[in-house]
Amino acid sequence: MTLPLFVVIFLAAAGALAIWVDSRFPGLMPGRTGIVLNLLLAFVCCELGSRFLAPALAGTGLPASRAIAVVGLVLPLVVYVCIVGLWLLRMLSDPLRAR
Repeated sequence: MTLPLFVVIFLAAAGALAIWVDSRFPGLMPGRTGIVLNLLLAFVCCELGSRFLAPALAGTGLPASRAIAVVGLVLPLVVYVCIVGLWLLRMLSDPLRAR
């Protein structure tokens, strides 16, 4: 599997997980201020995860450390960003519906 194909499949899977979580647990969507705070938190988490945590975990020397870093750290971060993106799109598309 080539790297571009893996990235496309990885992002599609993260988006599908985000849509599933959003439709399965609709009460998780916060109000306007909560969405903005989650957006900022998602940005900070992604910056910390991509710059410090994932390279530190991948460089530990464990046999499957890269796979653990991708599935255990990067995937949840990308799903979280996708969920926050869905909430932001929903808030912007219908301003009266968001709490």
